Amino acid sequence: MLHLPAHAALASRAHPPEAIRLQETPMNLEQLTQRLHAIRDRNDWRPFHSPKNLAMAASVEMAELVEIFQWLTEDQSRQLPADQLAHAGQEIGDIVLYLLLLCSELGLDLDQVVRSKLADSERRFCS
Repeated sequence: MLHLPAHAALASRAHPPEAIRLQETPMNLEQLTQRLHAIRDRNDWRPFHSPKNLAMAASVEMAELVEIFQWLTEDQSRQLPADQLAHAGQEIGDIVLYLLLLCSELGLDLDQVVRSKLADSERRFCS
C-alpha cells in the first residue's frame, strides 16, 4: 500500500480531489503496463515508442510539472490550490506511465529498479 506523509496542504482539506486520494490496494505495475500496451496497440503507436522517444516524452512531462511550480515561493509550492494540485497529479501520472512504457521497452522491471535504487540510497545515506 502506498503511504504518503501528511503535510499542511493536504491536511487542511477535508476531502482531497479524487485524483490524489490514496487507493486501498497497491498499484499492480504489470496490469498498468498491460493496459498501456493495449492503448498503444489500439492506436498503432508502437513504432513511436522507442526508448529514445519515451525518455524524451517523460522529460517533456517533467518540464510540464516543473512549470506548475515555476515562480512560486517555497511555501506556495507546498500549498497548491486544488486545481493546480490536480494538474500536478495529472503530470505525475503522465511521467509514471511513460516510465512504465520505457521500462517495458528496455526489458526492465520498474518495481525491481526502484527497490534496488532505494536499497542503494539506504546503504549510502542511512549508515
